[in-house]
Amino acid sequence: MNLRFIDWIWCVRGSVPLAPDLSTDKAFEKLDALFQVPGTTYDRVQERLVFKKKNQPSQDKMSIFDSGVLNVEASEHGRRLRYNLVSRTLLLCFLAPALFFGFAKVFEFTRDHQKPALLTSASHSVASSAAIDAKKSPGEKKDAVPPMNSIDKFLGAPAPEKKDDTGDKEKKAKKFSPTSAYVFCGLFAFLYVVGRILEQILIKREFTRAIGLAVVLGLS
Repeated sequence: MNLRFIDWIWCVRGSVPLAPDLSTDKAFEKLDALFQVPGTTYDRVQERLVFKKKNQPSQDKMSIFDSGVLNVEASEHGRRLRYNLVSRTLLLCFLAPALFFGFAKVFEFTRDHQKPALLTSASHSVASSAAIDAKKSPGEKKDAVPPMNSIDKFLGAPAPEKKDDTGDKEKKAKKFSPTSAYVFCGLFAFLYVVGRILEQILIKREFTRAIGLAVVLGLS
């Protein structure tokens, strides 16, 4: 399987044009400050630079990326700095919606299979109660709800309600509602889309600023 078709999920690619009079050495010198941060190691061979990051601090302008390759290439429109950057953070943000979507489906499966069980349990409870009442004589039957005290009646207290075990079971079943899982799924999907687009823009802007500043000021 060619990962080229799916690695756009966690890879950010692009290119920045170089001024005709800006040499490769000068271009990488302007970018050197981005790699002189704790946790970053890099190796440069001619027109190619490979870097890796580990435990990068939040102050690092490239902290979201864990590794990458930068190289200078000649094209029909002049020389360009091309980059291919890898981010595990983007990959995790992409997988998070799938995880919560799976949770939602599990909750739906559990809820759907609990409904028949609740109906069966309720019918058995009614049948058992009716059978027990049928065996008792009218004098032996007791109210399911204990009688209210005369003082409570005088004070206007509400009558006690009959305890319904079926209702308690239904409340427990509602705990398996997939709604929350779907909400988190949508939230992380939104964060991935925004983050993927934003990081593409920010890193290109950072490379352009680092290299283009020298060109505009005539320092190259």
